[in-house]
Amino acid sequence: MSDEEIIFKTDSKGQLLAWETPKNEAAQTQRDLSERIDFYITTQSLKVDDSIFIPNRETAKLILTAWDKFKVHLMVEENSYTIYN
Repeated sequence: MSDEEIIFKTDSKGQLLAWETPKNEAAQTQRDLSERIDFYITTQSLKVDDSIFIPNRETAKLILTAWDKFKVHLMVEENSYTIYN
């Protein structure tokens, strides 16, 4: 087991952030995973407290997998995104 600390992002009120569930083309499980990842990254940014979070490719893959297999949201973790203010 890794000793690496996992740090989840919170908004200005201290609430944990979760990535959006896949929508439209990103939700189409019959499509190629790479296409779904591209679609998610380009259309489903997370807007919080005047910042925009864009998941990296590995994170987008995990978001899709979490939803496809378990119908759960993936929490926003440090270093899993690019942020724009």
